[in-house]
Amino acid sequence: MEETLDPLDRATMATWRASNVLGWGAVALGSALVTHTVADELSRRFPRFNVFAMNSRPMRDFGTWQFLAPGYGYRAFIAIITGVLIGWIVGRKVLRASALTATIIASTYVVISWLAIESSLRVIPQTGNAADPNTQSAIPHHGLPSGAVEWSYSLLALFAVAVAPLVARLVAKRRTAQPVSPGTL
Repeated sequence: MEETLDPLDRATMATWRASNVLGWGAVALGSALVTHTVADELSRRFPRFNVFAMNSRPMRDFGTWQFLAPGYGYRAFIAIITGVLIGWIVGRKVLRASALTATIIASTYVVISWLAIESSLRVIPQTGNAADPNTQSAIPHHGLPSGAVEWSYSLLALFAVAVAPLVARLVAKRRTAQPVSPGTL
């Protein structure tokens, strides 16, 4: 059908396709970030389910594996839920290359969570304190994880990247071609 369209109509179709991908991609990314934020707030309000908030990376010298495990499980569960949400929105609404689009959006969500949402406590030695030269303070710092424990926690977000294209592909396969309006074939 596109071969019979004039150049202006083809440009209109290309613009519509691009806005379809960008618009629904923005909705999926926004939904993922809201889900992440709500999950973090829930973990803070109900501490018996999770020892740490999702946005605070664990410190390397604090606790044992059994103490940290609930936080890791909760983080993995939320990453899977986020991947399903991104895949469902993209698979349902994006017409072409829904799996690739879901992968890109989920990867963007992971990078945003690593760089802007999650925080580490950076220990900074204080200089100039005559009373105690070994005084240290910890300040929250956003950015990439710094150690193995922080990376092991933050890499759980990659479950969203693995799940999103699978869900998008399954949802897109179930979608059947239907007429745009009642008068068309």
